[in-house]
Amino acid sequence: MAPRGKKRKLEEDGEKEKGKANGKAKVETPAGDRIVIEHCYGRAANELKSAVLSSFPEMNFEMNPTKPRRGSFEVALHREGAKSVEIWTGIKKGPPRKLKFPDPQEIVSSVEKALQ
Repeated sequence: MAPRGKKRKLEEDGEKEKGKANGKAKVETPAGDRIVIEHCYGRAANELKSAVLSSFPEMNFEMNPTKPRRGSFEVALHREGAKSVEIWTGIKKGPPRKLKFPDPQEIVSSVEKALQ
């Protein structure tokens, strides 16, 4: 009798292949303006997400649409029919590490300026 782990692994591999086309994963982007946060850290991104969602409830929001880069914390505004605007990048900031993370109200005001 074969171990149970192999059968489950084969089923998972089959499900992964269903979501791919020609070896690349399908990425659906919603229409309209959206705010994208790329982060490799948890708590600061959740605080920022709640502040942005409360200020802009009608806007689409994404966290890590692709695998985040090591040590990254970036916020970008992607406008429909226009280039994306980088709101915050904390990649080159620090040490200390707390400099990588912005104040949520600072990001909200920067998004408001970018939307005008």
